[in-house]
Amino acid sequence: MRTLCKLLFEIVIILLITSKGGIVMAITTTSGHCLKALAFYNNTNLYFGVGRQTAWADENTPDVPSISITCIEDPLGFKKIDSKYLVVPDVNGTIMYDDGSTWSIVSPSDIYTKGAKWVYVSCSIKSTELPLNSYRQVGILLNLVVSDSAYANNSVLLPSQVSSQGTLYLVDNKVETVRKLNQKEILSFIIEF
Repeated sequence: MRTLCKLLFEIVIILLITSKGGIVMAITTTSGHCLKALAFYNNTNLYFGVGRQTAWADENTPDVPSISITCIEDPLGFKKIDSKYLVVPDVNGTIMYDDGSTWSIVSPSDIYTKGAKWVYVSCSIKSTELPLNSYRQVGILLNLVVSDSAYANNSVLLPSQVSSQGTLYLVDNKVETVRKLNQKEILSFIIEF
């Protein structure tokens, strides 16, 4: 999996084509985007991470995440992704996203014909699964490493049960989410490749 992703990255970065004395950046085709989406979709070690328990300088305006961030700050915990789908935008779709857009699920066998270069991921966190602390940061982590094999099949992990957050694929800084007893948070992203 890592070798395929590295190869795709190298293909995208290295391809410079000389054309009539100028340099033109090569493009990644729709099929290439679909291939990257499928590689992500097939990864079985995907977690949501929630953290950043300390307040922002302005609680109404979270800091813009740095592109060089490598882990969830001050993590509260990690939850394995409950659902993931290859999706395409569709006004008649059954998945409604936070921004009001609607999406349809695409079978892995149809990604190239449908141009499915997006992956929908979600999970729910019950009030009993993680400490009832507030958080301000949500991210998607690939290849998280547990600190002991006894935790290998846990869908919920505390920071003490994780030896490496793996690769932080994306991160969102947000206004404070206050966790309360008998409350469930639903976390979701639609990721474009």
